Amino acid sequence: MRLLLGNFKGPEGKQGPEGKKGNTGDTGQRGSRCTSGTSVTGTNTTGTKFASTGITDALIHDYYMNTDTGNLYECTVPGPADVAEWTYICNIKGPIGATGPAGSISDINNQKPTYTESTSLANIESGETVKTAFGKLKKALSLLITHYTQKATASVLGHVKLSNSAAVTQTGQMALDAIEKNASVAGTLANQIQQTNSKLTDKVTCTVSTSYITPRLLSIVPYGKILRTSIDATVTDNTTGWHTIMSGLPKVRENQHYQVLLINTNGDIGIRDGLFTNTVLNVYLESFDIGSRIIVNAMTHIV
Repeated sequence: MRLLLGNFKGPEGKQGPEGKKGNTGDTGQRGSRCTSGTSVTGTNTTGTKFASTGITDALIHDYYMNTDTGNLYECTVPGPADVAEWTYICNIKGPIGATGPAGSISDINNQKPTYTESTSLANIESGETVKTAFGKLKKALSLLITHYTQKATASVLGHVKLSNSAAVTQTGQMALDAIEKNASVAGTLANQIQQTNSKLTDKVTCTVSTSYITPRLLSIVPYGKILRTSIDATVTDNTTGWHTIMSGLPKVRENQHYQVLLINTNGDIGIRDGLFTNTVLNVYLESFDIGSRIIVNAMTHIV
């Protein structure tokens, strides 16, 4: 049998003075860390090594998020990049949102777009960026400027004027349209030459008086009873009067007058009288016509 005689625990005393600070403990392990990049890939739910992460101190429960796919991975085996293993957990990338309204430029005059010239010639497309469109335009303008300032040759693409005029006298300035060389196309220069050649009949022999003119071009073509005479020559005589510049022609039916085009050394144009009589061709010249160019293109009836 036991009897409680009393409690000898006294009242709580006052708080004593603060004790001395103990030594600093060892540094603990860092907490979980999340790294982002594109090195960890796939959806493998078992640990997989990815040496290209460059992470040297991966710990269990560290995380890695692929910024391209939105996949999230957890480290299940710690260590440097060639040892650590990562396991696919889930994908945190949400669905694609609705397309927002098109933006606008309030003051395009003050915009300063940056762009790089396109490597190839291509048309601009609706919906592409200003940078891409301006790069294509820069390429097109560059080629256009080069084409315009560079003269074309047989081997160099460049700028050249087209002409089908027989009056062009400067070389390297104009080009004959290529179609003019195609005799199968009606109306082209080659076609007209072919038509003329096909109508030639008899060859005409005559005498040109070189005492009065020096011929550049001489063409005498009979078409049945019609004689076509074409002369381009320089006047070499300085006497005024009628001059027989050609003889031995087929006999004309009757005397026939014609006009002679004269271009003097100053480039002035004038008219002189001409006359077919019997078998000769005459032209009236002035003393100051010497050195001038005369052009005859006449059709006469022959016997």
